[in-house]
Amino acid sequence: MFSGSSVATSLCPGEAKEKFVAVLHVNKKKFRLEKKKLRTVRPFIMEDIYTSRIVDGLPSDADKTEVVEKYLQTRVKQLIKDSADMLSGHELQPIEPLIRVRVFFRTNEESFSPIRYD
Repeated sequence: MFSGSSVATSLCPGEAKEKFVAVLHVNKKKFRLEKKKLRTVRPFIMEDIYTSRIVDGLPSDADKTEVVEKYLQTRVKQLIKDSADMLSGHELQPIEPLIRVRVFFRTNEESFSPIRYD
């Protein structure tokens, strides 16, 4: 367990883990730490995607850009759905998730303009 912010600040892999606080109980010379899961943290999912895993095995005449773009759209929608499992039911928890997908392109024929991405 490491100390840090109770909200995602850098959108790195460590931020996508469950967040906890520790309550320190002190009684004279005795102490005890109690770990408590935070229930109001915005759901955050991070995933790395390598386009080579998507396009390997496709026919040489396949439109790799289109295949990659459709795969990413489908995957992001699934990650948004998956984020519902991270909801605690607490009334103060934001329900809109943070989704970060890092895409690693092997060649330009697999890439597309992120401006078109919707």
